[in-house]
Order: sequence, then structure tokens, then C-alpha cells
Amino acid sequence: MTVLSGLLNLTEHGADMTTPKVTVRRLKAIVKSIENHKTEIAKHRDALRNIYSDIEDVIESIDDGTDNLEDAQNHLDYALDNYSKYL
Repeated sequence: MTVLSGLLNLTEHGADMTTPKVTVRRLKAIVKSIENHKTEIAKHRDALRNIYSDIEDVIESIDDGTDNLEDAQNHLDYALDNYSKYL
């Protein structure tokens, strides 16, 4: 049973005997609204994924920069050690 057919079933019987019936037109409007919201949510989700990807790229660059600074420090220490041997 699809969502729409389940909703249409409510139009015939009501959720219980005291619930007023929902019109088909109203159900179609509700389904259309849900579809529109779903599309908007998907757009925002995709935008967030792009932002997250950009953040990962920045973090990776920062990690690379930190590694390069550590390597530079090690090279300087090695150069100073070698230089001090000749003084």
C-alpha cells in the first residue's frame, strides 16, 4: 500500500469513527507540500555536504602544513648539529 493510497483510505473511513473525513484535494495538497519540502531539504543537505567537503580539505591542508613545519624543524636541527661540528 502506498502512502497516497493509505491516505485515500482515510478519506473513505476516517481515522476512527469520530474523525472527519479528509478530502482528496487536501490529501493531494499535503503530498505536494511534502514533496516540495523534501526537495528543499535535499538541496540543503547537498549544500551541507559541500561545506563539509571544503572543511575536510582545509583540515587536510592544515595537517600538511603542520607536517611540513615539523619536517623543516627537523632539517634545521640536523643542519645546526652538522654546522656545530665544524665550529
